[in-house]
This record gives sequence, structure tokens and C-alpha cells, in this order.
Amino acid sequence: MTQIDVLYSNFYKELFLYVQNRMKDPDLTEEIVQDIFVKVCENKELMKNLKGEQTKVWLLKVARNHCIDYWRKSQKTKEESVKREFFHSSIHFLDETIERKIFSEELKNFLFNMLKKLKKSHQQALYLFDIQQFSYKESANLLGISEEAFSSLIRRARRALLEQVLKESNPDVLKLPLTGYELKMLLTWFDITDFPSNIEAKISLKTKDFFNGFNQNFDPYRQKWYPKELEDYLLSFVLLNKRMIAADFGCGTGTLTKKLSPKVSTVYAVDNSREMLNKLAGSVCKRGQGNIYPLYADVCEEMNKIQESIDIGFCCMVLHHIFNPQTALTNIAKTLVPGGKLIIADLVFTNKNWLFKEAHDFWSGFKVSQLRKWIKAAGLEIVDIKENHSYHFQFMNHEDENDLIQVPLLSACCVKK
Repeated sequence: MTQIDVLYSNFYKELFLYVQNRMKDPDLTEEIVQDIFVKVCENKELMKNLKGEQTKVWLLKVARNHCIDYWRKSQKTKEESVKREFFHSSIHFLDETIERKIFSEELKNFLFNMLKKLKKSHQQALYLFDIQQFSYKESANLLGISEEAFSSLIRRARRALLEQVLKESNPDVLKLPLTGYELKMLLTWFDITDFPSNIEAKISLKTKDFFNGFNQNFDPYRQKWYPKELEDYLLSFVLLNKRMIAADFGCGTGTLTKKLSPKVSTVYAVDNSREMLNKLAGSVCKRGQGNIYPLYADVCEEMNKIQESIDIGFCCMVLHHIFNPQTALTNIAKTLVPGGKLIIADLVFTNKNWLFKEAHDFWSGFKVSQLRKWIKAAGLEIVDIKENHSYHFQFMNHEDENDLIQVPLLSACCVKK
């Protein structure tokens, strides 16, 4: 077989499907594909230098250019007809494209469902520019708008998709930490094909390593950037007494633990960072707070030592570090006595995801609806849940050091049935 015969055998079917998806006319598709192979024959020297995947990429680029040339040469009425048919079934072709480019069935279904929730103009913009990779000018022409208008449209469409992904993402479906790099990959559909099977363990280890190394700086950081009087606010949710056994889940260096100690019988200071607990133990020893018991444990696992023994638990700024918050809440609920209460404090959802990259956080805060669902699934009854805009966490904007980003407090009070 000649080189052209080999290329024809290896790539004809894929080229035909690629062109057919754009032109939706079998006869026209066949004509264009034949023209492509004629062009190949005219570029034998180039073909000698192309190997493996390079050959496929070059052929698809040629096919794309042939389709564009056809549209440019077509009469306006024909162009409008193609455009109407093209977008009439845009969701169908979106699904086909995702299926070819993303080999994880779960992720493909997830992204397809996210796209279906966008309004039609956003779907069309993403399909043309990010999936089919038309230029600004070509995309604008097909949509019948100016390039400037399309530039604005694609920005809004990407933002809408990003917001939808962040809103809907859950660890059982979208198995990657949402760093800026991965988000860019997600939005531009570049090779989203492989995720570690033990991603939960990897995130947990990275987070643990971060806080083990952060223990010396954590107290001044908390004092500077956390809401003032946060601990007093959380303690005000419940009436405490000296007969109670309490737990501070994810206690860190024990800021809340030490305020809780004089008000109850016993406090278990629970954390998965030994360095944080060591610093807490040294501080407790100096203060003479003998009713505080550091407990090295992970809320992502069952805490057998304190099962069904806690009257009041606090979980402050913990859940956004955890891959699966529902698992953590379920394990915490198991430590509560019947009628025991849990106070949760965390961040309101923000799409400024890059704020959380350094600590390897999976979540950038939560919506009330998300937290409510997880609390109920853990077998807890909600007494109160709300966004509290009187209390804000502050973050330094690394893009502008003079700009402080404020994120409101999300709080919940719940009881074990």
C-alpha cells in the first residue's frame, strides 16, 4: 500500500465524521473529504515529516479549513440554512463532541449536564469557539453578531459554565481539585481524561502537610484575617454547662478550644495535624487547662474513641479543606449523644477559587443549599442555617496587594435526632 492508501485507511472514517458533524450533508461531506486527500497528495514532502498524532492533527486542521472555506463561499441563504440546522441540534452535537474528547463517562455526563443548564446563546458560543475552535471572526459570523459582541458573549458563557460547575460540582462526580490550571483545562476542553483514583487521600495528605508546616504562623494569621469575636459568636449558639463534654473538630492550635474549656467539663481537641496538636498541648500546659484532651484523629474517618459521647461539637473552618464534607459530617454526627448539638462555621461560596490553592482546598466555600443537604444526610436536624454578613473572613488579593477580599461567614446549628 502507498502512503496515501495507508492514510486513507487510517483516517477516512474520522475525517468523514468530523466534517459531517459540521456540514450535516453526506454528499457535501464526501466531496470535502475527497478534496482533503487531494491536498494531501499535493503535500507529500510535508507528510514525510509528520508522524503519529501530528498526522491526525494536521488532517483535522485541513478539514476545518475546508469547512470554513465552504461557508465563506456559500450564498447567504445557504449559510443561514446551515446555521439554523447547525444550532437546531447543538446540544446533540455537544454531546457527541464531549464523548469523543472526554473518555471518563462520569465526567462527560457531568459536563454535558452543565452545558444543558446554560442558556442557548452561551451553549452556542462555547460550542463554536471552545469545542469546535472557530476563530472569533468565524464564530461571530455564524451567530450574526460583531466580533466585539462575540468576545463579550464568550466571556459571559465561560463565566456561566464556571459558575455552574462550581455550583454543581461534587466529589463523587468531578474528581479533581479546582485549581486555576484545571479550571482552564475544563473550560477549553484540553485532555480532561485521567484523574487519580485515590484523589481523596492525596488532597487530605497535601492539606495535612500544609497545616503541619503552618502551625507556627497560624495564630497570627487567624487573628489578622478571621472575623473578630468569631469564637464568642459561635459559643452563643448554645447554653453551656459544667456537665457537658465538648469537642472542637479541626481545632488547629486551639483558639476556640481554650475559650470553650472553662464553660464545660471536658473538651476533646480533635485534629489530623500532629504539629498543630503539639502546639496546642504546650499552650494548654502553660495555661493549666487540664480538661482539654488533644486527640489525633481525622473527621474523614470514624472516631471510635469518642463515639456517642459528645454533648456539643464545634466544626469551625474545617469542611472546605475536606474532599467529601458529607462523610465528615456523618462521622462527627456519630460522636454526638442523642440530642447533642453541632455548630458549624465555614465560608460562604466564592468563585475566587485561587484563594484556596495554597492550602490545597477542594472547596471554595459553600452555598446554604449544599450544607443543608449534607447536614440532613448525616442524620442531623437543622435548628438554624444562614449566611452571616456581619462576620467576614479576609483574604489578600495576590493580584492586587491593596485589595482585600471579604468572604462572609456561613453558620449552622444542628441537633442529633
